[in-house]
Amino acid sequence: MIFKRFLRPCFDPSTVPVLIVPTRNRPTSLDSLLHYLARFYPGARLIVADGSEEPFQSENGSNAAAISGELDLRYLAFPPEMPLLDRLETVLSGEPEGYYVLGADDDFPILETLGAAKAFLEADKDYALCGGYNMLVRMNKSHRLTTMMFDARSIEHEKASERCRTYADHDFPTYYSVASRSHILSRYDRCRDFFVPGFVDYMLGFHDLCRGKLKIFNELSYIRSANAAHSYIRVTDRLNFLREANQVLSLQRHIAADLKCSDESISGEKAQNMSEDFIFERIRFLTRDKSNPDSKMEASQLFHKSVLDESSENFRKYRNRLDYVRESLKKIVESDDNKFENRFRSTIDGR
Repeated sequence: MIFKRFLRPCFDPSTVPVLIVPTRNRPTSLDSLLHYLARFYPGARLIVADGSEEPFQSENGSNAAAISGELDLRYLAFPPEMPLLDRLETVLSGEPEGYYVLGADDDFPILETLGAAKAFLEADKDYALCGGYNMLVRMNKSHRLTTMMFDARSIEHEKASERCRTYADHDFPTYYSVASRSHILSRYDRCRDFFVPGFVDYMLGFHDLCRGKLKIFNELSYIRSANAAHSYIRVTDRLNFLREANQVLSLQRHIAADLKCSDESISGEKAQNMSEDFIFERIRFLTRDKSNPDSKMEASQLFHKSVLDESSENFRKYRNRLDYVRESLKKIVESDDNKFENRFRSTIDGR
């Protein structure tokens, strides 16, 4: 009932957080996202931070100009050599304080849920984050489609140490949730201090939960996508945590300091011990036997089944947007997006 309390029956762009969309060398994907928003959420507010090389950047600029009348769109072109975090910080530093959400150029937001999340955060300042479930739709070169639901749950303990312990027991990405401008900027500061594939999502989860509670609605908030054409950050070296040991130890110290600063009930020694436990749990996950399936949260998996069940209300609610994403992926797979780039990369900028 909490979700229904904050859900508005008609889409009003002013009630929805501003979308921040970084893009690089993916004109087909970005154009698909812009047309998705124009079709389902005309007037949606978004800022595109384009760090593409040519000819991709010119194509993005033309596509953005062609559809700008249907959206509240700011298209910002940056030099290709400008790092991603610099682009995002430049964009947000020039914006007023308010609520925003970061999404990739191949991820499709459900703005009803994100608008409800914004309203929830405005009503309860104990919460730093609010969102819903993220569904991944993946397409291979043969256009075969598979789906999965990312785990997510509300974490609402009063003490930061308890929130972080709950998160560590079964972590999940938190950065697709709605958050304040100042909170998102603090994430970028943390990523500048530390960026090792396999630890980034994990790190940001602790960073987020040291700063407030997290509410997850039992609704879809993003249809995220993956395909055979795009380049992605991946852990390709299972011993990467050893090669980057200094950074991993730095992260442990950061988590301990955050815990002590945000929760006066714990001692420095306890914060140190907890942070060591958290790092150990992540290393254990990264070195696990991948032939065994990962455990999943029951609630998120039941929601996944309901979205795919043709007799369910959730199927009817999201079907048109899922159909759009499927057709868009067919075009993206056959496109020149990320052409000549490595399939997987270990750095945030791919260089």
